[in-house]
Amino acid sequence: ALGGKVAANPKGWELGVNGFDLSAKGCDFCRGHLPDFPAHPRLPYSHQDIVVDLNSEVSGLRSLGGNDMCPIQGSFGDKVMTFQGHPEFDSEFMLKVAGKINEALGVDTTCVQETGSCAATMPTDRSAVARLMITFLAAQKNVAVPEKC
Repeated sequence: ALGGKVAANPKGWELGVNGFDLSAKGCDFCRGHLPDFPAHPRLPYSHQDIVVDLNSEVSGLRSLGGNDMCPIQGSFGDKVMTFQGHPEFDSEFMLKVAGKINEALGVDTTCVQETGSCAATMPTDRSAVARLMITFLAAQKNVAVPEKC
């Protein structure tokens, strides 16, 4: 956790599609790189552990924002950006992950596999997060980002 502290989430697993609210600094950071970045990005999730302390004095990281399930859903610094969610998961892969978690650990994944609010088939902001990551990394190398990105 780059000098921070990670622990098991006392609320359990965060599975399926969920959103989080950007913090004021997180919003400034994201929109500084991508002006149309959503204030409440939605991503696929599959995690039981959470960052409980960024140790900002040592790591230099700040929180992107959070939700009721996980107060630190991502972080950013001068050369680092993280997300608790999985922008690389499409709905098909999220369903497979949920099935494996259910099978191996007995975790209830009904919401992910059906039509609940966290269903894997719910709309996400995966593409906006991908564009943000590309823009952030390009800025590190002072490289222009193609328009079709």
